[in-house]
Amino acid sequence: MRFFLKVAIICFCTAMGVVIVSDEAQACQAELCPRDDHFLPEQGAEVPANLKGLYYYHLFAPEVERDEEVTQMYLLDDGGEPVDEVAFEEDESDVSHYAFEFQFEDPLQPGETYRYLGETACSGEVGPVEELELVFHTADEAPIPEELGALEVVDTTTSSLQVSNAMSCSDDIRAAQAEVWLELSDDARPWESVLWYETLVDGEHWNASEQVGQDTPGGSSWVGRGQDLIYADCDGDDGLEEGTYSVQMRAYLPGVQGAIASDEVDVELECSTLGGRGCFCNATSSGGSPLSALIALLMVLGIARWNAASRRPDSPVG
Repeated sequence: MRFFLKVAIICFCTAMGVVIVSDEAQACQAELCPRDDHFLPEQGAEVPANLKGLYYYHLFAPEVERDEEVTQMYLLDDGGEPVDEVAFEEDESDVSHYAFEFQFEDPLQPGETYRYLGETACSGEVGPVEELELVFHTADEAPIPEELGALEVVDTTTSSLQVSNAMSCSDDIRAAQAEVWLELSDDARPWESVLWYETLVDGEHWNASEQVGQDTPGGSSWVGRGQDLIYADCDGDDGLEEGTYSVQMRAYLPGVQGAIASDEVDVELECSTLGGRGCFCNATSSGGSPLSALIALLMVLGIARWNAASRRPDSPVG
């Protein structure tokens, strides 16, 4: 009975592994284009009128010459029609290898609506030209914040976690995890939609992802804006080692020199005896489904039960 039960578990793991690996392989083999284009501020956001520029981000997109007749920014009237063109300069940003800054040549006006209109980073490379639009609104001016806010550890656990792996796109590990959230200061809150965040662990840039080539929006972590997940690999070397770390968040504003920093918080990553690596079987073939995995499990369990019944002295089988 135990032998057949083990066989059933192995079959179930293998079938599920086929599904998981198949999905991951499709993600890893995706074309570099088209990729999503990301802006800060976000679509429809309200920002202080003394905003000096925009962040524009795309991942792995090829270098393209933008059509100057298409790439424009306008002040809109109450009916959404353009009334004045807004001049800006585009330059690479220091916040990321794939980030650009559109810095305004003249100040914006409070209580207005603005629209950027251009082309996606991959336009014309692998398909037709696609329009790229951002609309945002301005409020009164606000002081540039000197403090970002308070960082809080909201959850700690030891459990399975999917992380990127150069050899197999992604891997499931048993990890000691700590989730941190940022509570913005009053001065930073008006700038929330345009802040470009980064996380530091013991003073070093922390950059984690679920899989290779994950298209994370600019200025965001793999779990969201103003939050992050720090982890230690309990059975390998895919993350940090167990221990206590100092974690801090910093944020940047376009056209403003220097970073705005949060306070620092200590995070303890300790692998508990609870939880486990789970049933993470390797599989290399494609296809399969959770239903086929369940059917395989039930079939082997049925065989195991029949085998046990046939061994009883009073069994009519055999």
